[in-house]
Amino acid sequence: MSSVQCDVVVCGLGGAGAMAAIAAAESGANVVVVERTDDGGGSTRDSGGNIRTFKDTELAVQHYAYLSYGSTALDVIRAMVETAVTLPEWFVDHDGQQVWGNPRHTTGLEGYPEAICPITYVGSAFEGAPGAEGLGPRFQAAPAAWTFDDTNITGGTAGGTASGTTLWQVLHANLVKLGITIHYNTRAEELIINDDGSVAGVRCATSDGTIEIRADRGVILTSGGFADDSKLKIDCFGADIPTLCGPGKKTGEGIRMAQSVGADLFHMKDLAATLGYKFDDEPAGFFATMRGPGFVLVDQDGLRFANETELEGHAAGLSLLVPDQHRGSYRRMPCFFLFDEETRYDGPIVRTPSGYNAGYPWSRDNQKEIDRGWIKTADTIAELATHLGLPVDTVEATVEEFNAACSSGKDRFNRPTDLMRPIVSAPFYGVATWPVLFNTQGGPRRDAQCRVMNMDGEAVQGLFSAGELGSMFGAYYPGGGNVTEALATGIIAGRAAASV
Repeated sequence: MSSVQCDVVVCGLGGAGAMAAIAAAESGANVVVVERTDDGGGSTRDSGGNIRTFKDTELAVQHYAYLSYGSTALDVIRAMVETAVTLPEWFVDHDGQQVWGNPRHTTGLEGYPEAICPITYVGSAFEGAPGAEGLGPRFQAAPAAWTFDDTNITGGTAGGTASGTTLWQVLHANLVKLGITIHYNTRAEELIINDDGSVAGVRCATSDGTIEIRADRGVILTSGGFADDSKLKIDCFGADIPTLCGPGKKTGEGIRMAQSVGADLFHMKDLAATLGYKFDDEPAGFFATMRGPGFVLVDQDGLRFANETELEGHAAGLSLLVPDQHRGSYRRMPCFFLFDEETRYDGPIVRTPSGYNAGYPWSRDNQKEIDRGWIKTADTIAELATHLGLPVDTVEATVEEFNAACSSGKDRFNRPTDLMRPIVSAPFYGVATWPVLFNTQGGPRRDAQCRVMNMDGEAVQGLFSAGELGSMFGAYYPGGGNVTEALATGIIAGRAAASV
């Protein structure tokens, strides 16, 4: 067994891990990072890279506390927000820049309508909750040398849109600049514990065997959540929900390591999930959206259950995670988008790019996905219902009612008339739709210094966490926060560990 000695070891190289390593190194610590994949980036690199700004920090703290149903300590939230306020300056100081784009994260394609479902708001997804007005717009980050069109954040030398990928390039460049040691293809598996219960380092698995990395000042867990751990998802959510992140990136090691030293876990049932698709022959899910108004979303009884255009992008999954007291299961998992030929030609029914499958070349008329059998098709609504395993009479009645509402302008779910069009042009289409994870939120509870807390409310000496692993966000995720939290708590954890 080989051994390495350092001041601080960071376990997981996503946004939180990169920030923690940079902050610790800039605070004078000798830092080692371990990363289970061969290149790092985590879900930050796969994300939209949106970073929240704030109009009023105290109102923002109140808003986040309200949405976490009081489960997250105010000083923890305040530390995150007050650190996040410094991020614009941080990027300027670290060879990066802020990139401002469309305040609504639509997915327009040249020659096609903007996405109309689901919607992601510039402010909070929960605009009626106390303190929502304290949240400001979002920005993205890119290397300072790149140029962008200020309106569309496209073109210039960047050759595309600012996103998690451009954010990661800034973070990675700073890791390289600081000469931080990174062990790739190295999986953190077990904490090294001193006789007094404090954490002394971590044992990791590599292709060459086990490596021990001992840290004089602290271990920082930044390994993300458990979006790719089927057992934990079933235990916590009652279903193996698909994820937008890449396979093998979020498998719960950080949670299990924290549990080994008695960490107090919280928010384990909480998540950020949108509507999306998961197909057996693709490794991750797709972010669903619709570009034409001729569609409905129905449950397994063939019934609509919401104004489809108000299912917010980060919280839409909550509308599907509703147990049925008679079935003893979820009747909205999956649910089904039903649409017609005209809507098919309005554009791809996914938000592109997004998540691990961002590079997938979804066809603009959806024909390739129909040919693959992902999208079912039929000449009549009744035949389509049969293909989808839905009750024919109910589905026909649902579509007839929707079409009548298009004419009368009176929809019982109050869908705006300009976002409705009769489903009448054959052939007709249907696709199974699931809650698809951006993030799980659960993990070890931490204090304002990002120290992991035990069941007695005391800090586990030598152990810190940041990012999605023990997020402050509860079930009601307001959008634009997980990347922000990863960056801010990474800074806090890195500085705190280096100061031990």
